[in-house]
Amino acid sequence: MSPTPAHQQAISPPITRSALSIADLIIETAPQSKQRSESPADTIETYPSPALSSSTPGGQSCATPASSCAWSEDQNRDRDKQLVHTRLPNPHNLSNFEAQIRALAESPPPFIAPDSRTRTLDIITLSLRDYYDWQIRNVPDGISPDDFLGQGTTDASQQYWSSIKNAIYLIKLSASSAQSDATQRPDLRAWPALSEAGRDAAAAMTSQPFDFLRNLFATLSPANVRARPELRTILLQFLASEANHNFSPTHPIARICTELSNDQDCQEISRRALQCMVDLFSRLGQRRFVSFKLLDSLATLLRRNGEFDAAMVIVTELFKACRQEFGPYSEQTRAVENELAHFYMVVDDCDQALQHCMAVIRRPPPEGLDNNPKIAFHQDGIAAHTMEDVAEIYERRGDLEQALVWLERAADVALRVWGPQAVATGHIIDKLTTLKKEYANNILESARDWEAIVER
Repeated sequence: MSPTPAHQQAISPPITRSALSIADLIIETAPQSKQRSESPADTIETYPSPALSSSTPGGQSCATPASSCAWSEDQNRDRDKQLVHTRLPNPHNLSNFEAQIRALAESPPPFIAPDSRTRTLDIITLSLRDYYDWQIRNVPDGISPDDFLGQGTTDASQQYWSSIKNAIYLIKLSASSAQSDATQRPDLRAWPALSEAGRDAAAAMTSQPFDFLRNLFATLSPANVRARPELRTILLQFLASEANHNFSPTHPIARICTELSNDQDCQEISRRALQCMVDLFSRLGQRRFVSFKLLDSLATLLRRNGEFDAAMVIVTELFKACRQEFGPYSEQTRAVENELAHFYMVVDDCDQALQHCMAVIRRPPPEGLDNNPKIAFHQDGIAAHTMEDVAEIYERRGDLEQALVWLERAADVALRVWGPQAVATGHIIDKLTTLKKEYANNILESARDWEAIVER
């Protein structure tokens, strides 16, 4: 195995947790009447220093190891005579020391090449602080920063990042696929989608800058685009150019895009930048929506980086907090639980993964109605992606019949939510038709019917 390139090595220790817990960030509580200092320093807990003394055979305490206690006792007997010792310095040592100091003072400091990764991270974090300090101060009257940034979205932003995410997903699938026929590779739909998404880039960054920067660090992280790292450079350079055109070269978004495009694919920079956003918004009194989005993205980023344990801690705590704050059937809770299912799929724990997927899909049927799938299951984008995950779990188990059932359900929801031309819809139908052709030759006609829907 070749050593990890220097630019891909971490530049800091593993991620550390802040003083605020995930529950503190998500779950809103009434203001406390107890007077507390607003200084962050007051939240630091102090602990007594460990005792340095050890017990001596005679029951006395000694601040030095037991082996030196006899020496200490001897010194105590003569302490009145030996409290002060006067000694002259060694002339030779002192002369050498003074000469070294003079030489150092007369010579110029050595040139130390700056660490480009540290410089990039400093610029990004400073730009984030400046930009969000300004944006929070300029939130429209009558709306909280949490609602404005965390809940607000635009069609352009949603469309842009949905296309980018789906295209990257298909490229990753192709990289791990054994399919030699280029016309059958999953990324066949990815490249046109990426080109089309470029038209929405400017609108995405100007209409919803919070989601734009969050996805810039999470979706375009080096770990997520590992299958084709040159794609990340192309996307970031294009976004930097668009930001320069729509804002200015000194605008925080333009500077961040430019710095990321030159970060030598350092995974640590994206992770630390996303953590910086979490820390910045933790200062808000009301912060549940922005915290949910950021922590969900951070958990996914850590999983992709290979920091599985740290990611698992975040996603499980976030899941519990969302159930309590938003409710078990909210979009937030279901989205986090779908991500939790992905964690179990990574470690091939299909039973746990399936259990979480079904909780994401199912909803309590209204009283008096039969168990119609369109009533028993959610009919949104989260459900469509999760149904696709359920199909993959059954396929891993070798239950191809159930895999086909769930892919058909996913395709049905995708067609109504995203439409037949969406990249995600086309991919689900591609999987469905491929599975039918390979394992169910007796239903080829049904496969052709699904293909005809996409080709219209």
